[in-house]
Amino acid sequence: MTESFSFRKEARLLRPQEFREVFSSRPHRSQSQAVTIWGRPTQGESARLGIAVPKRVVSRAVDRSRLKRQIRESFRHHRAQLGNWDLVVQLRRYHPAETREQLTADLERLWRRYFRQSSKNR
Repeated sequence: MTESFSFRKEARLLRPQEFREVFSSRPHRSQSQAVTIWGRPTQGESARLGIAVPKRVVSRAVDRSRLKRQIRESFRHHRAQLGNWDLVVQLRRYHPAETREQLTADLERLWRRYFRQSSKNR
């Protein structure tokens, strides 16, 4: 059977309360210069993702949408390895000159940290 890389509702943090639970539960945090990933282990079946790209960091809507798509795409490809985490990806800094590859490399590095953490919790 092939693995599904879809991004269904079950894989998302949708309500503000779900975001608050991640932030208020003494979350594990991994960060690079541009991205912070907040996470907390859960009893759920697999990882879920919330994305925070503030207007004060990325003012143009088209850029915010593109960055969110890129973050979702990266998460979809790593979701199976991440275990049972609720994760919030927060963009802290953005420069239009930064390439897509730089953000992807940052996310790859941060996902690996959570994968190692998830392996320890099993």
